Amino acid sequence: MDQKILKGEIPFVSILLPLIAGIAFAILFPPLANINSAVVNIEVVVLLIFIFCIFFYKRLNLYKHRWLSGLLFNCLIALSGFCLTVNKSDKLHENHFSKQQHKFLVCAITSEPRLSGDILRFETKVRQSLNEVKTMPSTGNLLIALKIDSLNGLQLRYGDLILISSQTKEIDPPFNPNEFDFKSYLAYHSIYRQTFINAGQIKVITRNQGNTLIQKSLGIRQKLVDRFNRFIPDKNSSAVASTLILGYRADLSSEILSAYSKTGTMHVLSVSGMHVGIVFLVAAFLLKSLDRNRKLKFFKVLILLLFVWAYTMLTGFSAAACRAAVMISFVIIGKGANRNLNTYNLLAISAVLLLIYNPFFIVDVGFQLSYLAVAGLVFLYPKIYNILSFNNSLADKIWAASSLSMAAQLATSPLSLYYFHQFPIYFLVSNLFIVVPSTLIMYAGLAFIAFPIDIVSKPLGIFLDESIRVTNLVLSKIEHLPFASLSGIWINTNQYLLLYVLIIVVVFAFSFREKRLVWATAVVLFLLALQNAFISIRQKDNYEIVFYSLRKSNAIGFFDGKNASLVTSLTADDKTYKFSINPSIDFRGIEKFNLISSDSSITGNHFAIASNFMQFRKKRILIWDRKFNYKTFTHPLNVNAVVISDNPNIKVADIIASTHAEILLVDASNKDYNIIRWKKEANELGLKCYVLKRNPAYIINLSGLKNSDRDKQIF
Repeated sequence: MDQKILKGEIPFVSILLPLIAGIAFAILFPPLANINSAVVNIEVVVLLIFIFCIFFYKRLNLYKHRWLSGLLFNCLIALSGFCLTVNKSDKLHENHFSKQQHKFLVCAITSEPRLSGDILRFETKVRQSLNEVKTMPSTGNLLIALKIDSLNGLQLRYGDLILISSQTKEIDPPFNPNEFDFKSYLAYHSIYRQTFINAGQIKVITRNQGNTLIQKSLGIRQKLVDRFNRFIPDKNSSAVASTLILGYRADLSSEILSAYSKTGTMHVLSVSGMHVGIVFLVAAFLLKSLDRNRKLKFFKVLILLLFVWAYTMLTGFSAAACRAAVMISFVIIGKGANRNLNTYNLLAISAVLLLIYNPFFIVDVGFQLSYLAVAGLVFLYPKIYNILSFNNSLADKIWAASSLSMAAQLATSPLSLYYFHQFPIYFLVSNLFIVVPSTLIMYAGLAFIAFPIDIVSKPLGIFLDESIRVTNLVLSKIEHLPFASLSGIWINTNQYLLLYVLIIVVVFAFSFREKRLVWATAVVLFLLALQNAFISIRQKDNYEIVFYSLRKSNAIGFFDGKNASLVTSLTADDKTYKFSINPSIDFRGIEKFNLISSDSSITGNHFAIASNFMQFRKKRILIWDRKFNYKTFTHPLNVNAVVISDNPNIKVADIIASTHAEILLVDASNKDYNIIRWKKEANELGLKCYVLKRNPAYIINLSGLKNSDRDKQIF
């Protein structure tokens, strides 16, 4: 390892680790947030003891017990992290709008409104709540979804102060297995409630009430986006230019996102260290003449900082750009002071400052990946690069670029697999390719911004258009190569932590040539294999029926080990299928999958479907829809469960008389008034009833039974 690390020249790393521990504790155990006042008192006591130890260090011979001062210091930092996190959580405040009785809310728009179809979504901060009696000061963040009325023409922007008449509700949790947890994602951004309104429920009170700097930066960015749209004829090229240079992602198509994601070049579309670094290099080159004396060098530092943060402002102060700007700012200051500062310490300083500003950054995927990528480049790159050496300068440059790509990929892959469940096979090829065009696009884009005159913008627009077209085309070709991306990879927390341990041990084994590290590598590989074997065995012996909870449609999954059948009216291209159903199929590692229409007729060894009847092993399910209106049966049907779908004209008493069902399931395709009626009737008649609408999926797990009993169990 770097000798500077071993010498302990990283004091901020020592601060960062307990700070993260305290923040993580507050996030993982939210009920403990209620004891915040007690934690503050404990923190004060620890601080006093720590100060006492400093003053009486020699007199009490505390140098013989250095662990004590270290323990007190770490406890103090961890408690501070805990308190910072709790104080940042608006939900705990007494005047949070969710704790007040209100009819109207006065809110300030705190994000750029994004249009998707006919729904405009934006984040707001509640300022006041109003009812018939009084007006109350309020706090808290609210997510608003506004149905756009083409006749109204309401224009909303960041900083607008609005009045809404609507009741709010909690964010829905994930209802289906392995579905994305949007509720937790928003909670980490201090958003706990949302509302859906139409144009008649909102009124703009006043404009320009947001942060002046952010407001101006967003306005400038929008003007630049409009210029890109004007001078770059192709919409996809214009969208990529706006994203790559300005961090404006609203216009990106799903096809472009897929091409960059599956080739491992998604980092190019996120304004980060590379983008801010290019701005820094350009500015440093232009200001090279100021290195003549100390006074001019001081002004150079100020101008470089101005350049970096001006560019960050053009991105709308996006989180990724701010992270990169903070890191590079410390590099600029360090170089200006003629100090060769430890890179790990610089990373730790920037992380500490950002976490003090917002402790919830720690659970932000972009925050985690960006710091891992930079740490990977600093730690892994020299070790990978030194594995091979080339006398040819071109070969050496290619190997250096390859080493950079491998270092970043190694550092981020375990976490990427954990969050995104895919791995780009040709990442090395695509990243080697993307280096030159993305750099040229950045330089051309900066020139486009710096010289906003038509005589310059026209040729630059043509260059950007053609270069982005070629880049997109090549990445699309790589995306569609055989086995271009491994998808559906699900790893748990233990696996991704073991992967990081494996990477570190292997790197040290190569660096120090220690036999003990080779044995350590073997042990980690064994633990990984053991973990994978345990999961594979468990999934192979998995037998489940899943009644999915969907908004307006229905789906029933039958899982038989590595085989699965899904009965639904949805197609594989439907957004609901991709978001709510497909994750559960990928998670189970299904090898043979059948997507079946509800009107199909199929007969198999353990699964059959015909005329609204389904059988999985010997469990029978009947879909009771409008086809059964006014039908009568000579004898009760031998089914275990009945699913009411598509608003049939039926009473629960008729279902009881017509079937031997032991449970009644009501899906979301039914009207609310029917659902309420059937639920009431079932309760009165003593029939178990489960409503799938806005409730977790209903899962029947048959895995714990003996083989001989699986065909005997009833719901």
